[in-house]
Formats: sequence, C-alpha cells, structure tokens
Amino acid sequence: MKKTKLIGLATLFLTLGVAGCFGPTETPETEQTYVGKTEGHYKIDSKGNKVSELEPHVLVDSDGDATHKPVEPTCELNGKTYKVCEVCKKMVEQSVPALDHNWVSSTDPAKAATCTRAGLLECSRCGKTKETGKALGHTWSTNGEALTATGNNAAVKKYSCTACSAASYEIDAKTGNFQLASGSSWKSGNNPESGSVKLNGDGQSFSFTFNLPNGFTGKMYQRAFMDNYSSNSSKKAFYETDNTANIEVSVNSNKVDLSSQNTVTFEQLFNGETNGSDTVFKDILLGDVTLGTANTISYKRVKTLNMTVSAFIFVQD
Repeated sequence: MKKTKLIGLATLFLTLGVAGCFGPTETPETEQTYVGKTEGHYKIDSKGNKVSELEPHVLVDSDGDATHKPVEPTCELNGKTYKVCEVCKKMVEQSVPALDHNWVSSTDPAKAATCTRAGLLECSRCGKTKETGKALGHTWSTNGEALTATGNNAAVKKYSCTACSAASYEIDAKTGNFQLASGSSWKSGNNPESGSVKLNGDGQSFSFTFNLPNGFTGKMYQRAFMDNYSSNSSKKAFYETDNTANIEVSVNSNKVDLSSQNTVTFEQLFNGETNGSDTVFKDILLGDVTLGTANTISYKRVKTLNMTVSAFIFVQD
C-alpha cells in the first residue's frame, strides 16, 4: 500500500518538474504579413484579418519585372515607369506624360511650300509631318505679254509666275469675233480695264473666240465689275438658294461646273474693296476647265445678274 502511494507521489513530482522547466503553455503569436495596394499597404494575420491601418508606401526606383515593364513616352502617347515599395514589395505604376511634337522646318526641298502646295513642318523626334498653312500662291508678272492674235480672235495676254513655271491668260471678253445675242446690249467706259459686256435681260448672251498657244488645264475666273455699288448691294450673284444658276458659262460647248458657287450678294462679294460709290472689279472663280488651242466661250444670263463682265482669266494648275 505504501509502495503504491510512493509511486503516485513520484509521478506527480515528475510532472511538476517538467512543467517547471518549460513554463506555462502559451498560444504562439499569429504570423503577420503586408498587403500592398496602389495607395499604400497594411498588415494581415495568418487568417487574413486586417491588423493595421493603411500606411503609405516607401517607394524607390525600380526597373520593373517580368510583368511590369516600363514604356518610353512618345510624341503622342504617354509612357509608364515603376517604383517598388521597400516594405511590401508592391510595384506602383506611374504615368510619364507624352513628349509632344517638336516641329521644325523640314530641310527636304520636296517638303517646302510652293505656289500651289503648303509646306511641311517635321517633328525632330518622330519624323511626322504637318502642313505649315496655305500654299504661297502665284506671283504674277506685272505686265502681261500680248500674244499675237489670229484672225478675229479675242485679245490674249499671258502672265508668268515669277516663282514657278505656271502661266495665266487674260481674255478680253468684248474683243475678237464677238457675238452679242439679239436684244442684248453692251457698254464700255465704266471699267478701269477699258470696257466690258453687260447683259440687261434674262436669256441674253454673248460668245467670242480666242486662241492659246498650247492646251490648258486649270481654273477659270470671271473678271466682273459693278458701278454704283451702293444701289446694288442687296442683289444676288451666281446661285440662288434653290441652286438654279443665274448664269450659264460654256467653253467649247462644255458647260462649266458652277456647283461650288453659293448665293452671295454684292456686299459680300466686294466686301472691303469699295467705299459704296466707286466702280469695283474682282476675279471670281467659276470652275475647272480644259482648253484646246482654239476655243469658244459662251456666256448666258439665265436669271437676274447685275454684274458686268470685263474679262475671263485662266490660271494654270
């Protein structure tokens, strides 16, 4: 009996001794890690519970990694670079603004402005080009060269562009084999260009012939003028709003396409070119034409057109 009690006491002391060596049993501290977000990071425990408030990243420069590759900006597109947080190792993308084009004058003569073509600027970074604005326009010689008239054809003057090889021709609308339709009338003396043709009624017309030394492709203009401007400022020229032509112009029996013309008044047509009482004249674009060596122009007043014709001008493309 005593032996049994002794064994029990020994077991108890042994248990207490082991406990005394290792201390009381405790739950180990829960493992914590950082979760990185774009705006910062915070801690979570092993169960995913958030255990700290959001803290700012501690960012340093980074070359990126396999899935975060920097992109250089271009003239038109933003680039991107990366920084990495020293604490949570989060990669943070940062935008790099586009560089914008650096426009400089092109050194390529083929891209320079000409009489009929706008010049080009070139980006020194990417090589893209853009127009500088409008073409330079022709610079016509001051004195026209009078071409030798053939038979009874209209007088022709040739003007040359001093900057390129283009030519323009001025045809006197009232000279050379001039045919005025019955009931039509013409007058001269009001135009600084020494005379003109005026059709006073609907359906009246005239025609004339002229020669050019070579075939011609280009734009046709009507040199028109009007005296007593102030009393005609509300009159319409060219096209009514229903697109019915006020005039009909044919070259070698081919009608000139006037569809690009709109309804305008004399006030609009001669805006800024008169004080309201003087005679004024202006070259007005009619359309594109192709001419032969020998040509006939026919001009008809279809509806009211209070404008007098002095000459027709042909400008080479």
